[in-house]
Amino acid sequence: MISNTQLVAKLRELGFSLEDQTKRVFIYRKKGTPIRVTFNKRDFHSELGAGNVLSQAKMDKTVVRAWIAGVEAQNKEQKKP
Repeated sequence: MISNTQLVAKLRELGFSLEDQTKRVFIYRKKGTPIRVTFNKRDFHSELGAGNVLSQAKMDKTVVRAWIAGVEAQNKEQKKP
């Protein structure tokens, strides 16, 4: 699972900023482009859901997979006692 904080941090790293939010959805926009990314307001996203959001952000699929694998490894490391 990918936390909302991790996903937002990656979007900000890619140059996106919060444009708007509704009751259930965040809308991020990349400055100077018409690219918009929307995703549900929730604490955690599945790997598939986070991958879809980053694909909307025009990230290459291999880069998305590598980022998700890195985040999963980081999360697993933090859970160790």
